[in-house]
Amino acid sequence: MKTKKMHDGFNLKTAEMVGKTSIPTIVSKQGSRIVYQMNLMFRQITNLFDHMPVKSKKDETLGEIDLSVLRNRYVKADKVEELTEYVTENVDSFILPPISAVTSTMYSFYPYNHAEIIEQMGVQYDLVQYPGRIIEVLDAYDGMLQGMLMVKESELNVEIMDGNHRCAAIHRLGTLGKEYKDLRIGVQIFYENDIERQRQAFVDLNTSTPIDKTLLTLF
Repeated sequence: MKTKKMHDGFNLKTAEMVGKTSIPTIVSKQGSRIVYQMNLMFRQITNLFDHMPVKSKKDETLGEIDLSVLRNRYVKADKVEELTEYVTENVDSFILPPISAVTSTMYSFYPYNHAEIIEQMGVQYDLVQYPGRIIEVLDAYDGMLQGMLMVKESELNVEIMDGNHRCAAIHRLGTLGKEYKDLRIGVQIFYENDIERQRQAFVDLNTSTPIDKTLLTLF
């Protein structure tokens, strides 16, 4: 009953939604950084996300890496093929980590408790009209909100920090048959408008402790 009540408040005017897509989203804070968390169908991934160009082994050259941009890592063709085969052979049991991306844009967001927020904090905290006020609203509501992210597809403007191979494999799966288009994967988009902090986030997400090969073999 509580969930139904929250969703009953989703009554945006048609004019506010023209040209936009709405996506169920949780917005929270990780440290001081805002993160939009969602679960998307593969067909949404192919519509909303790009990946780095796929390169074969013979094309991999360090000189082609552009360190002046965030998306500086090529996508390995054999890894994409491996992931594609993994999903096709394990449609009912595949496990893929979330795709992690970064954006320098705060997006319009309609919380399910929109009316309560306006009543308690005032119309200046309408996150559809004033998305930049979201930090203050999050601080007032225990650091998490549930609702609908509203954005034009052409204005999503994200850079994938971790998951380029997954994204490329999903694009590939979309060409293999309709049965893959409604499969889902988690997505987290971090808001960060400082380029140095974007680069550090890229390093943090792509530096992990490898699992011991003996343990992998045992499993």
